[in-house]
Amino acid sequence: RVCGSCSAGHMGGGNGSRDDSWAHWVGQGLDGLRAKSLLRTPRATIPMKSSTQVLIPFEQLDDWAVGRETVVSGVPARRGHGQQLCTLTLFSLNDYLGLGTHDDVCAAAASVAAGAGMGPRSSAVVGGTTVLHRQLEEALADLKGTEECLLLPTGFAANMAVLTSLAAGGGVDVFSDELNHASV
Repeated sequence: RVCGSCSAGHMGGGNGSRDDSWAHWVGQGLDGLRAKSLLRTPRATIPMKSSTQVLIPFEQLDDWAVGRETVVSGVPARRGHGQQLCTLTLFSLNDYLGLGTHDDVCAAAASVAAGAGMGPRSSAVVGGTTVLHRQLEEALADLKGTEECLLLPTGFAANMAVLTSLAAGGGVDVFSDELNHASV
């Protein structure tokens, strides 16, 4: 019989197998996140040259706004061509300074990518730190008047590096609000 105590859709109450227990545990976890409106779903967008705006098909606006999963496939990358698109302004993006869409930054990134490729192809620990990354760290340290600078690929990685370093010796308490980023 299908499990009646979670939404995972697995067979429940039967043989008690490890697979059955795992599916039930995952199903209960997902149900708990859903009940607290904490379950995230993919919501597709069509990028624009903007640090805060994207395009979405107009008929998906209501689904997008309430967090239901949306799919954008075969949608033209610009307005017209048969499908009505609307501009959505997102205040939760991380491109605070607009550098991700700045003409000079885009041109410089394209120039470097054409000559050196699209990055180190793995983490710095595995594949080594590129000379270009080290030059950027040195330039940022000079700009800020600090001894050193360390580039990290994400806010998650930065939080993990800082928090584990601070707490490594013990005797440190970290207080975190439940709405902080998951890495904290």
